[in-house]
Amino acid sequence: MCGSDFASILVLASGIGLSLYALWLIVAIPLLFLIIMGIGLIVSSLVVFVRDLVQVLSVVLMMTMFFTPILYYPERLPPFLQGFVVLNPFTRLWRCTVPPFIIKKI
Repeated sequence: MCGSDFASILVLASGIGLSLYALWLIVAIPLLFLIIMGIGLIVSSLVVFVRDLVQVLSVVLMMTMFFTPILYYPERLPPFLQGFVVLNPFTRLWRCTVPPFIIKKI
């Protein structure tokens, strides 16, 4: 049984159902995969030449995690911080993948 089959069974069993906005997942998940693969390939090739990049990358990943608006709404931030949130490439993908399940709109 595939992971998507299991997820489909859970959604059907819960009675929540899916909206048409869930079709955005067909676009968003491959884009997320491509972004992650691209970042991984670039960083892995740079680590060969710059050994300290591993330590720097851990700090950058933590900052990226905090600037991805999962636990907060970017509209509630001060205007000067909203610009940093928009620069995060995962912000737009989060807005495409999560809301169809939570609030049923994009």
